[in-house]
Amino acid sequence: GGLKVTLVLLFVGTAYQLFFTVITGYALSRNKWVGKSFVMNMILVTMFFGGGLIPYMNLISKLGLYDNFLVMIIPGAIDTYNMLLMRNYFASLPHELEESAKIDGANDIQIFVKIYLPMSLPMLATIGLFFAVGNWNSWYNAMLFIKNPDYLPLQYVLRELIVSGSSNME
Repeated sequence: GGLKVTLVLLFVGTAYQLFFTVITGYALSRNKWVGKSFVMNMILVTMFFGGGLIPYMNLISKLGLYDNFLVMIIPGAIDTYNMLLMRNYFASLPHELEESAKIDGANDIQIFVKIYLPMSLPMLATIGLFFAVGNWNSWYNAMLFIKNPDYLPLQYVLRELIVSGSSNME
């Protein structure tokens, strides 16, 4: 049970986090929209200040994620630090690439998919590895929010084995 949950969390969670982090980083690297600085500042605030455990638990409960497998995937959609890495990478690429693609008739989505994503494969691999390791090692949200043993990841099961083994030795 735990290995299957961990593998689903590893692949689905990593793809989910990578998708939202890259999309957000790309959007924030563009200079085209109103309110970008406000959104950027709100994202940066989350990097320095947490809301606390009780409001977080209330949010999870109100969203219906308590004792749900998705509680280990959905809240981690965007990692602020990795999103900043992607934003800075996209901002460092020459704007002439975008201009030449627009002259050739490409829209914003085509520019992102056909030009920026292929150029950012090393960054995607690095950040994807960070997400994969984090998802493989995740057990904290399971400890807080999951009571159904079928939804527990391998790391939490191993943690419980170690804790129960050390308490039997005393």
